[in-house]
Amino acid sequence: MSGEIQINQAEAQKGIQEMSDALQALQKQLGETMDGNKGIRMSDVYNEIKQEYEDLLGQFISLFQDNVAATETAVQELVELDRALADNIALK
Repeated sequence: MSGEIQINQAEAQKGIQEMSDALQALQKQLGETMDGNKGIRMSDVYNEIKQEYEDLLGQFISLFQDNVAATETAVQELVELDRALADNIALK
């Protein structure tokens, strides 16, 4: 083990793409809102649960998108730092 940190940018990008694909595959809606039968408690409860689910899933998707973006940024920063260090070593 050389102690060297090696960045496999292709593998990192593959992982980022897999995360993005998984995010796209998430279904955002649970189903249709139950219209009519406003007096039936079951339809009211269903609609409340559906709305809470969609709100929570929306928050999860937003957080997941933020994590994908942060991962892309971190990989890019590591690649740039690696290049800068290599250039600095080459100059000496």
